[in-house]
Amino acid sequence: MNKTFKLAIISIPLLAFCQFLQSSSIFDFIAISGIKPDIALIVLIFIAYNNGSAAGQTIGFFNGLIEDFLSLSSLGFYSLIRTTLGLIYGLVEGSFTIDPVIIPVIFTLIGTILKKIFEWVVSSIFSLTILNTILFDSSFWIEILYNCILASFIFAFLKLFKIFSSPGRTESNGIKW
Repeated sequence: MNKTFKLAIISIPLLAFCQFLQSSSIFDFIAISGIKPDIALIVLIFIAYNNGSAAGQTIGFFNGLIEDFLSLSSLGFYSLIRTTLGLIYGLVEGSFTIDPVIIPVIFTLIGTILKKIFEWVVSSIFSLTILNTILFDSSFWIEILYNCILASFIFAFLKLFKIFSSPGRTESNGIKW
């Protein structure tokens, strides 16, 4: 069994659980104006950056497919967006030294911005009526804030599990993870 397949078997249920939490009322107590953090996006960014574009695209596709079903959007809308994000972060695999605080925040900031831009572009091209496709409204800034605050914690938590990291990778302090 290759590493991408093992990673998919482990991470797809994890991402499904993240999507369920986000779409359910469990996170309503921290929602501001109905906006909740996108934990599945942060997990996708971590997995794609640490395991390459093949794993990023695979996990991104299934993550998007789950989000398509849970959000009742057009089938393939979020799959396309998450697959593209998985590809982008997989292409930069290992290009940066992982600082435990700064890099996760920067990656998540860029990922949230790209996600919103891709949502807007895809919904404009296909004339889809998708909620929250207005670029740079107040809900967008709240989501960025939530995602960036949680990014370092989620990256640190996922580093504890060896299945999510490529073997032999090191942090900036030289400790293997």
